[in-house]
Amino acid sequence: MDSNDINFDNYGRDCRGICASNAEMYAFDECGQCLLPSDTEFDNCCGGNKNKQSNVCGLCLWKNVTDFEDRGKDCTGQCYGLYIIDACGQCLLPSDPSFDACTHCSNNQTRDCNDICGGNHGRNECGQCIDAALPDFDDYGKDCEGMLFHSVFND
Repeated sequence: MDSNDINFDNYGRDCRGICASNAEMYAFDECGQCLLPSDTEFDNCCGGNKNKQSNVCGLCLWKNVTDFEDRGKDCTGQCYGLYIIDACGQCLLPSDPSFDACTHCSNNQTRDCNDICGGNHGRNECGQCIDAALPDFDDYGKDCEGMLFHSVFND
């Protein structure tokens, strides 16, 4: 190197200003950090933002996100996996026959208007979802003239 070159004094020095062999040469990464290229943090800042980092699933996230390690994982811990928590709290594939099994009616039961298997609620003429065994089931929601949703009442 020419001794008149403006980089002459820094030639052979790493980003710390230390003369080092190529095997131990620190360098500036895309984040502006002076690290060994073999360091796991080298270039791990999502396009130069020092406040962001890629997690194990490769998602570029803010470093202080509370669920940083879990983002992108399914309920089994697999990155981009297909398992999800069903309505029963089980970690299953949606195609699993037991998926949401706790919500299925058995013994040819049907759901009532309150979404209860074998429940006794029904919708009356007024569209009200009430206990079908109530004596005023058919009239619930009618005024004293038998009209739906009117405001005429007996005093």
